[in-house]
Amino acid sequence: MRCIWTWAIFCAAVCGAADPSVEFEPLFREAAARLERQYGADSPRTAAAWRDLGLLLLENGKPAEAERWLRRALAVHQQQSDDGLEAARDREALAAALLAQGDGAGAEPLYRQALAARIELQGEKHPETADLRVRLGMLLEAKGDLAGAERQYRSSVEAVPDGDVLERLSGLAEARGDLDAAEAAAKQALALREKTLGPQHPKTAAARNALGLLAMNAGRLDEASTQFENAIAAYRAGPGLEREDAAFALDNLGNVRRAQGRYDEAKALLEQALAVRRAVLGDEHPDTATTLVNLGGLYHVQGKLAQAEPLYRRAIAIQQKQLGANDPVVGQTMFNLGHLLAAKGDRAGAVEAFRQAAAILEQAYGPNDEMVVEIRGLLAR
Repeated sequence: MRCIWTWAIFCAAVCGAADPSVEFEPLFREAAARLERQYGADSPRTAAAWRDLGLLLLENGKPAEAERWLRRALAVHQQQSDDGLEAARDREALAAALLAQGDGAGAEPLYRQALAARIELQGEKHPETADLRVRLGMLLEAKGDLAGAERQYRSSVEAVPDGDVLERLSGLAEARGDLDAAEAAAKQALALREKTLGPQHPKTAAARNALGLLAMNAGRLDEASTQFENAIAAYRAGPGLEREDAAFALDNLGNVRRAQGRYDEAKALLEQALAVRRAVLGDEHPDTATTLVNLGGLYHVQGKLAQAEPLYRRAIAIQQKQLGANDPVVGQTMFNLGHLLAAKGDRAGAVEAFRQAAAILEQAYGPNDEMVVEIRGLLAR
């Protein structure tokens, strides 16, 4: 069976390469039907072909139909196959189809059953076991079970070191306020990236950027500056600066320079980040709005209120359109605008901006949020 099916896939690939108008789906359907005629509907060989068809349908954006084929494959493998990995593969594929339809509750037990089978048959250290743990961890993280996600990520990375998983662990540690653990995981990720990918790879540069952010948030501006500078140098020497992730590093270094009082350098970096984000992401992207806010903040601290205000207002318009009027990011930018309007003597405008900011942020974070408390104090004056 495997030779027949591999040949069918090979033919599909060759036809697709020769003529882009040739669709793979009919070829996969034909191969599955041929195997069913030859071996029967209860054959593991047919079930394997159904799984391959289901995976292709999933890739083609047809998760509901993929689910039907994958359920058929799983039913046959459960009853007819002596290879427990076949049913595990079916469950993993079926879980992916359910996730594509928004059914995380249905996907989770399938992933757990598949994981148990892989641990039993392949062991904890097998790369496929580690990969499945990551997928289960991502599902758990998405539903808010951060502790469960962390356990899966940690088991995965202990078996097979992986920079992406280490970065996820760093993010989870930061979210729970354990900055030391976040930094330790981020440093491991950077070391692994440098070893496996080299110092100029974009993922290595991104790892440096992540470490820089942790240092910046901890107030270690010189350390943050070094990491951002090295990240930008890696992008410049490698894939170039006309990239979304490079713009992130430029933006971050601009914020550090602002905090250091090096305003001219900050302006140049933020303007460069804005130009890249506009070129790569477009004028209406939320990240473009973020750089508008940061550039506006630079003008704000310099007392250049007339230059800062239109940048804040433009950012708010983008954020409201792209993220929704009640997104906390809108509230934070509205908070900045309120301070600016107060500084220019527009009390009525400032009060209205603060009221909007307070309503948005209180809805998102509750009445005891630090920024909400500050705004309420300002409004009470």
